[in-house]
Amino acid sequence: MKRRYSLKGRTLFKETYADGKKFHLKGLTLYIKRIENTGNTKTIRFGIVTKKKIGNAVFRNFIKRRIRSICREYIPQIDINCNIILIPGIQICKSDYDILQVTLEALFKKAGIII
Repeated sequence: MKRRYSLKGRTLFKETYADGKKFHLKGLTLYIKRIENTGNTKTIRFGIVTKKKIGNAVFRNFIKRRIRSICREYIPQIDINCNIILIPGIQICKSDYDILQVTLEALFKKAGIII
């Protein structure tokens, strides 16, 4: 995923947690906050948070890379300007790539991000 699609900075994370809507599905939690955009370009930022309960740093980074690659596929389908935070749970981290992809797609549909 390109750098412009990543959510950076503590203040953006705190705002998204506080003001965003929360959706949960099968061990995967999503926070979304719609943002105003003044230009013609769409602004989508993803943040992925993995907790230490999931495993060591190598496994946490593996899960982040997996989720980033799935999110990269859905960026063209997203028409809204938003900040998105994804938090995988323990049970979804131990599942296959295909199950993670289906779950993430269902969560995006539930949140109204994609149709």
